[in-house]
Amino acid sequence: MLRVLMSIEIRNSSSGIDVESFINSASSFIADKASYKFRVLGEAQIIAIFEVEDDSVVNMVTNNIMRMGSYNVTCTPLTGIKSLASIVDLDYRRELSNRRLSQKYVVWFELPMDNYHGKVEFL
Repeated sequence: MLRVLMSIEIRNSSSGIDVESFINSASSFIADKASYKFRVLGEAQIIAIFEVEDDSVVNMVTNNIMRMGSYNVTCTPLTGIKSLASIVDLDYRRELSNRRLSQKYVVWFELPMDNYHGKVEFL
């Protein structure tokens, strides 16, 4: 399962644009293809999380949105805790199955790894 975080922002424009109509148009291209879709409060931005078997769905949505014009679209692959543990040699002791995201809770945090020099342990 491929998990991707997509961020869609309206680019700064010198001409006046109707932000809500642009946001609604981008949102309609995502429709029910994303597992989660959020409007960022106070910003001209949508965040979506996709869980797909391959990248064709994400590519199609990105292509459709980019054809509309004034958007910055960024796609970031998401890594589960077990994958992260193996990448950076973490001691992770919980057993998790490789399953879809729960529809109950979503937590987003960024973990900068620029100066990672030691061992981290998750319990």
